[in-house]
Amino acid sequence: GIICGRANIVKAYRTGHGSCLVRGKVSIEESGKQAVLIITEIPYQVNKSDLITKIADLTKNKVIEGISNIRDESTKKGLRIVIDIRRGEIPQVVLNQLYKHTSLQTTVSMMLLALLDNQPIVFTLREMLHHFLVHRQKVVTKRSEFDLAKIKTRLHLLEGLLKALDRIDEIIALIRASRATDEASEKLQKQFELSAAQAKSILEMRLSRLTGLEQEKLLSEQGDIQKVATELEALLGNPEILMQEIIKELEQIKKTYSDPRRTRIEGSIEGFTEKDLIPDDEVVVTLTRKGYIKRVMLDVYSVQHRGGKGKKGMADLDDFDDVMEDLFVAKNHDQLLFFTNKGRIYTMEVYQLPEASRTAKGRAIINLIPLTEGEKVVKMLCTRGMQNKFLVMVTKGGVIKKTPATAFAKVRSTGIIALGLREGDELAFCAMSGGEDTIVIATVLGQGIRFKESEVRAMGRQAAGVRGIKLRGKDFVVGMQVIADDRDLLFATERGFGKRVAIANFRVAHRGGFGVRTIPVDKRNGKLIGVVRVGDESNILLIDDNGKIIRLSPQEVRTMGRQAKGVRLIRLDKKQIVSSVVSFEETDDEKELLLEADIDPTLEPVVIESTTDESIVDIDVVDEDGDASEEVEDASIDDADDIEVDEEE
Repeated sequence: GIICGRANIVKAYRTGHGSCLVRGKVSIEESGKQAVLIITEIPYQVNKSDLITKIADLTKNKVIEGISNIRDESTKKGLRIVIDIRRGEIPQVVLNQLYKHTSLQTTVSMMLLALLDNQPIVFTLREMLHHFLVHRQKVVTKRSEFDLAKIKTRLHLLEGLLKALDRIDEIIALIRASRATDEASEKLQKQFELSAAQAKSILEMRLSRLTGLEQEKLLSEQGDIQKVATELEALLGNPEILMQEIIKELEQIKKTYSDPRRTRIEGSIEGFTEKDLIPDDEVVVTLTRKGYIKRVMLDVYSVQHRGGKGKKGMADLDDFDDVMEDLFVAKNHDQLLFFTNKGRIYTMEVYQLPEASRTAKGRAIINLIPLTEGEKVVKMLCTRGMQNKFLVMVTKGGVIKKTPATAFAKVRSTGIIALGLREGDELAFCAMSGGEDTIVIATVLGQGIRFKESEVRAMGRQAAGVRGIKLRGKDFVVGMQVIADDRDLLFATERGFGKRVAIANFRVAHRGGFGVRTIPVDKRNGKLIGVVRVGDESNILLIDDNGKIIRLSPQEVRTMGRQAKGVRLIRLDKKQIVSSVVSFEETDDEKELLLEADIDPTLEPVVIESTTDESIVDIDVVDEDGDASEEVEDASIDDADDIEVDEEE
């Protein structure tokens, strides 16, 4: 099981008695479209059969209504109880009910009671260790005294035998002249100054001991046991050497008999919370346009090469229009800010989001935060590192606003206003900035503008903002990046193509302009769906409208010119489109992820780049219908009939 919290353990060690909260080890898994609880460990002294019976009774009496079935799948290899959760129920809620109503969570009492001088005493841990060490000192001392006495006796006998071997002829003659053993013993003691024990040992000595080899053995034995006797005398005469011997023996006991701890200890001395049970691992938080949210462990998505088909990131959604809208990489203990299209902010810790498998749909976010009618989350941000930062927000209509991040340090459970919106407009994107950066805004029709952040003054939460980019026709903003370094930009289109462009290729203009071309928007590429910053150590996550995710390195995409058409990032079916793109930096722990090769060997992405001549700012290779051709890999100015120049540019 799992001990929840260390405070009671410390109390028991300090006072000699206490109790601790112990829970069974339970994991939440997905079985098809149904969640299951799998119990693999139960608390100490809890009977498995009684626990299953109790859960069944609670389910039958409708005390716990979220359970549909219970199975005991235990074998000789270990305990395993599987609990099926009804559809629509939250597994964590059902688990909390089991903790509350059954012995899956129990309290175990502790008392350090032992006998000292035949008297029962409740010890503190320090007192018990002290008396144990005193006991070990007595044991080692008495054992050493016994061994030393035994060795000294043996040394005494060896001295007699060696003395007899030196004068063996005289001793043999003396023994032959004696009428009885007692007479021989007395003569030996008197004539050769031997003790009774030495005389007896000589009389019992075999003739084989008279050989030279046996004499050498006696001398060797005398030297060895003399050395041991010296060590024992030093141990008995020096307390420090005695303690070193005790330590050595305890370490040997540990090496011989120790085994790994079976009960995990989690939580803190100050108290136990749900947060203490959840490791601070990196997770991928996903949000769909229909408002379904979930978190998945980041290492589920291992690195692939560009052009791969990706991994299934979500089960097929019921509604065709429901696609992935946002991806976010964070840690379980981080605080998330949820920005809605109506300009409000809500907050929640990452671990409070429902954890699900890679293919699970997730849970409706409206059940987690109090959204109003028509309100939906459009962006999530992490509060980690918000000190001395600004929040930059841009609307679909191209309006931009900058607000100090400290203004959002405390968010009420009902949410707070992030910005005032003009009629018909809504919040589209937001990011953190340092105050002196540059900002890039991208639109769905492939336009983009870069300007200094200083051109947008800091405003209060109620302000509406200023114009960031002018839009033509049905164009609207799909992405924004705050640029603080020289990392490249990666543009991704809905047909799975994209390109990496050096930020230097976008000159710094003034806010409020129409901007320049970022990536051609045509039949092959489709519309622009987002822009992210990438470096050599970055990783990219792409997700299509069916929930399939591919994770790749930007090193797979070479840097191109601003007018290049790009390369294939993810292979899609004809009716599929990419809905989201996100970039993140790996920590050292994630750098050990597997590199999976999932590449179609026939795939050679077409790269069509513009000329380096600045007088021709945009060249598209087209087919007979006027659409961009995927078959042509290169084009020259001589092919005048096949080239169209954007006269507006």
